[in-house]
Amino acid sequence: MCETVHPGRINGYVNRNYRDRDTRENIPIIIPVIFCSWAQEQGKQYTKRLLPEFLIPPSVIRLDYLLEAAELSAEERTTERVCEILGCIDPRTAGRLLAALNDAVNYVALELSQRRSSTPELGDLPRSDPDTASFEHLQMLYLAELTAQERAGRATAPFAALESFLQAALWKLLQKEPSCCVSLAGCPP
Repeated sequence: MCETVHPGRINGYVNRNYRDRDTRENIPIIIPVIFCSWAQEQGKQYTKRLLPEFLIPPSVIRLDYLLEAAELSAEERTTERVCEILGCIDPRTAGRLLAALNDAVNYVALELSQRRSSTPELGDLPRSDPDTASFEHLQMLYLAELTAQERAGRATAPFAALESFLQAALWKLLQKEPSCCVSLAGCPP
């Protein structure tokens, strides 16, 4: 947040849920919220929720389940099967999340491609053909970026996990969608 290293402070804890796909019930967990007074003084975002990598920020559906559903072959990827893997009830949720994941994969792949192309001395972009699946291409870009980080001598500095990149991209993409809640106001004829 403030891009400096200093002692952290827990600001609070918030309740969050994720869906258990076997029981289709929401399981409560507690998420810590950190506070940075330096970022607050600079007028930047000064609180941040520390989500586990398996959560999709605005959803109860787990990211690891969504990635599992996305890896299904075209023949296996029926609405019923995807809903079974995700633990969702409404098939629209499955379609919306798979579409958002595809957009997030493309967004993160573009970001990693730009990163790799800005420092060609640390390694080439991985080669792929048009038949390469987008998630497979993203994984190749991610591994190329990890290799470049090692070549740059930053192997000791932690590089975010691929799930964290997807989590951030899904947060951006899913927040822009309109709410599916029914309005109490009357609808025009």
